[in-house]
Amino acid sequence: MRLELAERLQCPADHRPTPLVVVASEVIDRDLRRGTAGCMQCGREARFREGDLWCDTDGAVPASSNEGSKRDGSEATPAPSPTLEALDRLQALLGLAESGGAVLLGGRYAAYAAGLQARLDLMVIVADPDDALFTSAARVIGWADAVPFTEGTFRAAALDEPRLIEAAVRAVRVGGRLVAPIACARPATISLLAADAVEWVGARVATPTVIPLQRASPS
Repeated sequence: MRLELAERLQCPADHRPTPLVVVASEVIDRDLRRGTAGCMQCGREARFREGDLWCDTDGAVPASSNEGSKRDGSEATPAPSPTLEALDRLQALLGLAESGGAVLLGGRYAAYAAGLQARLDLMVIVADPDDALFTSAARVIGWADAVPFTEGTFRAAALDEPRLIEAAVRAVRVGGRLVAPIACARPATISLLAADAVEWVGARVATPTVIPLQRASPS
């Protein structure tokens, strides 16, 4: 995981927003390969393994993963490569005309990670993928219904899991796009831009800030 994204990690637990404190043990070219992350509020922990972030939900990170095969390709199962037409479509739906920033992908959309990275200089995060999935993008594993990043981290997101869609809205910047299958409900803070029989695409709208009124002191 790129250090720029590791610095934006936030505990997704139900308490006040709290950054995850990251302690790096191996960094290569600003890519955090190994280390730990913890919440000072609730004690939740996670660990980096070969650039992937594993949620420590039960006190132990899996002793093995596909991390070795993921890097050398000897055993990993490649995600099926989307067609150029499909890649063009997703890039357009996400509004990714320029390089830079970060994008969140999950479920069926994880297969587009390599294509988007090859086309644009992007930081791509794959949320809670199938453990057999091979992808060059950093994976966040173990948060099936949460996105552990701060407000506005991502330029855009494409997800097909309803619980992740709800959780991802906060982490997409205002004006950023969210793409999902047509069967998935659209969050209230996403303004619909377009839809067809397959998918909908929307943009995050700003949430009004509520300022409590106070009675003026008598003069």
